[in-house]
Amino acid sequence: MTPPRPRCRPWFWCPPASLVLQVRDALKSLGKHMPNLRVAGYYGGHAMREEVKGMQQMPHVVVATPGRMLDHLERRTIIPNRLKVLVLDEADKLLELGFQEEMATIISRLPVRRQTLLFSATMPDKVLTLVREYLTKPRVMNVGGSNATTLPESLVLRGHVVNAADQKPAALFHIITQPNAGRSLVFANTRDRVEELTRFLKGRGLAAEALHGKMLQPERDKSMMKLRNGSATVLVATDVAARGLDVNELDTVVQFDPPHEAETFQHRAGRTARAGAVGTAHLIVTPYEQQKLQNWPSASSVQWAGLRPPSLPNALPKAPGPAP
Repeated sequence: MTPPRPRCRPWFWCPPASLVLQVRDALKSLGKHMPNLRVAGYYGGHAMREEVKGMQQMPHVVVATPGRMLDHLERRTIIPNRLKVLVLDEADKLLELGFQEEMATIISRLPVRRQTLLFSATMPDKVLTLVREYLTKPRVMNVGGSNATTLPESLVLRGHVVNAADQKPAALFHIITQPNAGRSLVFANTRDRVEELTRFLKGRGLAAEALHGKMLQPERDKSMMKLRNGSATVLVATDVAARGLDVNELDTVVQFDPPHEAETFQHRAGRTARAGAVGTAHLIVTPYEQQKLQNWPSASSVQWAGLRPPSLPNALPKAPGPAP
């Protein structure tokens, strides 16, 4: 029997699957006093049959990645004729990840009479283009002042300048092993660097986990769960973790590799000191990298200092393999 097709009211679009899960859980928490509120999350890597089965509960709110939402529309497992609100979350990332064609196709299938909301922590020109294309007579609400580069007052930005790139691993180890470092999120620019740093930290006795786009969704979920429950004290990630990720008691963010854009710097740093909490965001740079970052308004409050990291402890001996 064909399952009933949900006629959902609000839709939220979020770029990565991890953000879909986070938004879904936040909405469930906020709506716990609303009787029978049903919130569903749809994303790639999740079993389609489970999502179709869940639609029998007729969710009121759907949170999805654009690709998975388009898949449901094409399969006609979702009929959007009662859609009331469309939310585009992390709008600049939706464009950056190349979702423009999918977004245009989905929006063309939605009811014209709806409210569309667009959220972004940064408002570069490409987001303003999206506003002009998809919103009618939009009203702008700026939370946190008129300065688009505003970061929380409780966030401390520290820049550590090392003489050469080969000193960066020792600098990283020094920063995240300080007594007040707590749980740490480390950003690297490539998957290979994430894997390399994770092995480096594990080899020196730290409970480190990796997170990047090449990992399967269950593997990503497991890494996030370990950071949240404290069984991992360090998460090394690409920018897949730069948007929306919210972990209680995340005290430290370290940008091991400098980001390519000022907006990414702001999103990375904003993973700590959330909701009024105190946190510290570190950058580890060479003098050449420092020159580039100093020109970014969002980095104007960075407290720069030279760092000569202490010697690294010896790597732990590898466990013996199975006997032949």
